[in-house]
Amino acid sequence: MTDLLETPGPRFVDLLTGELDDGADREAEPEEAPRRAPRSPQKRDAKDKGRRRRRAGAIHGYIGPNGSGKSLCMVLDTTPTLNGQTWKCKEPSHLHTKAGIYSGTRRVLSTLPILDPATGLPHPLYDPLHEWTQVLNAEHCDLLFDEVTGIAGAREAMGMPVAVQNILQQLRRRDVLMRWSAPSWKRADTIIRDCTQLVTVASGHMSDWSAMRVDSPPAWAPKRLFKWRTFDCKDFDEWTTAKASQEGKKGAHKPLRPKVVTWYWGPDSEAFASYDTRGAVSRVGEVLDGGRCAHCGGRRAVPKCECDSH
Repeated sequence: MTDLLETPGPRFVDLLTGELDDGADREAEPEEAPRRAPRSPQKRDAKDKGRRRRRAGAIHGYIGPNGSGKSLCMVLDTTPTLNGQTWKCKEPSHLHTKAGIYSGTRRVLSTLPILDPATGLPHPLYDPLHEWTQVLNAEHCDLLFDEVTGIAGAREAMGMPVAVQNILQQLRRRDVLMRWSAPSWKRADTIIRDCTQLVTVASGHMSDWSAMRVDSPPAWAPKRLFKWRTFDCKDFDEWTTAKASQEGKKGAHKPLRPKVVTWYWGPDSEAFASYDTRGAVSRVGEVLDGGRCAHCGGRRAVPKCECDSH
């Protein structure tokens, strides 16, 4: 009995033979299985069913106050194109067929700078949008108008050229998807609102106060959790009109039920790294269609047309 107490290590007695077993020949007990590693941002974004349903709208509007994640949602819905989508077309009226090009990779024409999440540099499939002629020649691409009020606001009746207005109503013929963002629904140009098929209302939650504990903190605390509610454009337009007509009257209007509701965690996501939330948004064109400067409002001389396509 004393030997049993003094011998190090576990000792067992075989009930059949009565012999001691020090466990040397026993199989090691299996270790606890490691926990499953968290999904990478790319896999997490790829399984976003809400994104697939939002991409069903060829012309999509994203509205919400600053910091609500409307631009984030717009970039997230564009990531399939940024990951590389090919196209094939032999339509004789398209410009690429005149150049002998019948296939290629979709590109993103955007006023919002799009970055490569791996390098932080401008994405190779991103083209900055600065001129209306780029919209007139756009084919087989995604068109992003971030902060559309600076491009074609509701109060800027002569801001968008008439030729561009006609193109926006024929994007299907050119295989162009359009996404735009604005602080509110009625701040966008009427032409854009009439063409829009889906509208997503964004709201931001859970401010990241740790970003404020630096020597030069930002003026706006960034949000981390976002809620996106997507509605059919016709239902949403009728609902907002009815809501406005009932202001100051008794009786509340019935809430509109969204088609898609998505909660999205922004930090460490692929979409978060695909754009700079504090980056400047480019303005399309320097001269408005009414002949006024887009910066100071002064009049500019309209240049003489030198096009050969007459």
